[in-house]
Amino acid sequence: MFILLLYAGRSCRIASALMHPTNFYSTLFFIILSIILLRRHQFKFGKKYCWLFIGTTIWVFLQTIKTGNFEPMTLFLYLEISIAYIVANIYGTKTLLYFEKYTTWLALLSLVVWIIYLFAPSQLLAILQPFNLRQSRYIIKASIILTSISGTSSFLGMRNAGFCSEPGHYASFLCIAIAINLVIHKFDISSKNKSLYILGLSLITTQSTTGYIGGCVIVLFYVLNAKFLSKYITIGLMVLIIPTIIALPFMQAKIESVWYEEGNEFEIAESADEREYVYVPQRIDGLVLETYNIKGDPLLGYGVKSKNSFVCKNLSENISLSNGLLQAFSEFGILLGVMFYLGLGKTIRELALFKKFSGWYMIFALYLTLSVSYNFMMVPFLLSIWQMAFLRERKGFI
Repeated sequence: MFILLLYAGRSCRIASALMHPTNFYSTLFFIILSIILLRRHQFKFGKKYCWLFIGTTIWVFLQTIKTGNFEPMTLFLYLEISIAYIVANIYGTKTLLYFEKYTTWLALLSLVVWIIYLFAPSQLLAILQPFNLRQSRYIIKASIILTSISGTSSFLGMRNAGFCSEPGHYASFLCIAIAINLVIHKFDISSKNKSLYILGLSLITTQSTTGYIGGCVIVLFYVLNAKFLSKYITIGLMVLIIPTIIALPFMQAKIESVWYEEGNEFEIAESADEREYVYVPQRIDGLVLETYNIKGDPLLGYGVKSKNSFVCKNLSENISLSNGLLQAFSEFGILLGVMFYLGLGKTIRELALFKKFSGWYMIFALYLTLSVSYNFMMVPFLLSIWQMAFLRERKGFI
């Protein structure tokens, strides 16, 4: 489970092999890991997996007819679904515990590294250099998988990217872990819940717009479940804190930079072609472009290869859309996209009944908020959580 979390973070090429399967040996490692899990727990695939396999195969078959050729990348889709299915059925709600626990461990390590970097940046880089597995010299200066040194900075200095590919990506994982932490600890925010403070401080150090907005959603989620006195104290603090967060220079600059204006898509295409390398549009622009992909093929979607999308075919092959809010529809078609969100809603509602908390829709809202910037849909560890209600052979979460 710990390894699955590290691979989900994608702080370097080795860790991102499952998400971008260019490394045969890393993918083979996950196949072997799945086999070990199956044998150790004496687990056998059930009826739900058969239906998942049949449904996926039908979609792949129709995609092959549409494009005229079979995409080898499709094989990794089977692998991602299989891993999520195995994890959901073997561990159940323990998946939530593992995610929160391991994210907290890594957050504590990254917090220590972040503090050291503030006072001794060159010395720390020199120490990490022999072990550096960095993915990008601009976004990530150095990565040792467990933690990394970000190449970007803001009002608190270096933006903490943790075990992820960039600070915003890391902030999203922290938001998910904080929400899980509140549910597990029955919304206890006292000093006894040390993990909450580690995760919260780490979220602040990311200096991420996505993370801060996600944090506000989490606070609302807490308010719906807090005791009477704590609830009104929290509301009072929010009235003071939220305007302060919005007033931060980097937040205002970010909001202005992501604002969509008519005709932006042509500027994006021109910019992507001029740069001659992958260009990722800002959030709102990305959402608008994703609607073009949905209109391009609403029934089946463009498939596992983005080069088949409407945007890549008609604007520029160098454009890469990072948001996941609409990608369920654009990549897999409207029907499967609707099924994904129904599964997500069903899982959260059943979890709310099992853990006895209110405001399940705030967790749904948190997913939507984070997905505006990043795509977490097919990350095996998270997919096992998002679709647990559909993936588990037994009813319930135990």
